[in-house]
Amino acid sequence: MRLAIPSLVFCLYIAASLIAFAPCRPLLKVAAGIALLVISQKYLIYERIGGSFIAPELPYALLLTLEILYSFMIILAFLLAVKDVSALLLWLGRWLGGSWHLPFSPAIRSGGLVLAALILSLYGSWQSLRVPAVRTREVVLPGLPASLDGFSIVQLTDIHIGPFLRGDWLRGVVAKTNSLSPDLVAVTGDMIDGSPAELRDDVAPFAGLQARYGVFGVTGNHEYYFRVEDWLPVFGHLGITMLQNEHRTLKVAGGA
Repeated sequence: MRLAIPSLVFCLYIAASLIAFAPCRPLLKVAAGIALLVISQKYLIYERIGGSFIAPELPYALLLTLEILYSFMIILAFLLAVKDVSALLLWLGRWLGGSWHLPFSPAIRSGGLVLAALILSLYGSWQSLRVPAVRTREVVLPGLPASLDGFSIVQLTDIHIGPFLRGDWLRGVVAKTNSLSPDLVAVTGDMIDGSPAELRDDVAPFAGLQARYGVFGVTGNHEYYFRVEDWLPVFGHLGITMLQNEHRTLKVAGGA
């Protein structure tokens, strides 16, 4: 059995920093430790039960719960590390003659960190599941012909259509992209988490992308996890010109 060692380290750290000192019965501490251990082995659960640690075939509610709890664990571990480092520095300060202490009681501090980690993990999960907000960046290119000033490119990256993000979500992304009336759309890899047979209907909205000079794409590592040779013709059928170690020259009105 292959364990997720880095996640196990986070689990053990939380157990040593928080659970061991929690003001509760030993049985509850053991239960919390076991629950944390299960959460830390999320990828092992995906692989053993769901068939794939990248695109597990598990009920959506279970997947979402595990993802939220896993992010909660990671965030909590980092918050506890900040608390512990701060406590160490204050202890050194007192040893040198200072009188600094962490605010609040240990129970309030621990409870506050747990609550903060939960809020941050829920907020992060909500952000990852909503249609992304548009971020605008102006790129200044010396010597660019005046006729090309304002040429707009929409970049879509790491879309990851799969167990969590499905066709309805992608339709929202396509609608928002088209509302920008881009000159060109660049889809820069990691478009999918699954096979064409599993996701053919979910990736269909890609065909709705509209840009004056076309929609271009490149592969990411996740395409190779799911037989890139099967995906390339699918993307081409959806109107995405896939560039494989190649380029295209565009003839733009007033420039090249």
